[in-house]
Amino acid sequence: MVGIVSYGTYIPKYRIKLADIAGAWRKDPAEILPALGVAEKSVPAKDEDAVTVAIEAALKIFEDKNFQCKPTDIDTLFVGSESHPYAVNPTSTIVGELLGFGNSYLAADFEFACKAATTAIQATVALITAGQTKWGLVIGTDTAQGKPHD
Repeated sequence: MVGIVSYGTYIPKYRIKLADIAGAWRKDPAEILPALGVAEKSVPAKDEDAVTVAIEAALKIFEDKNFQCKPTDIDTLFVGSESHPYAVNPTSTIVGELLGFGNSYLAADFEFACKAATTAIQATVALITAGQTKWGLVIGTDTAQGKPHD
């Protein structure tokens, strides 16, 4: 049987009002805000990236007293993101190292705007179903990378 046994979340604590963004672009907030349906958005701190967001979310899982798995029990770690901070250093191996997974786990980064973590979940389910792994951790993580007018 394959299923989700725990989950963790992390949202950066800083916020920016969309009215302030609209004002910076000399746009009328009354024209923009109703279409977006939100008044503010989270903003990562200057030292936060997709790796730190991923680690914060994963730590919540291992702090859960009902979750009976240690970091060294994880066989597969997949990180889905469209904002991996490094071109040649996998986010998944950084996260695995910092969480203390040891040296015997499958790690990979997935990229595909808005669907990277979903694909990672599908791959993990397939590996568990095939008996290739027992415990898999999938993390979806992003920090905004857009440029003005993007």
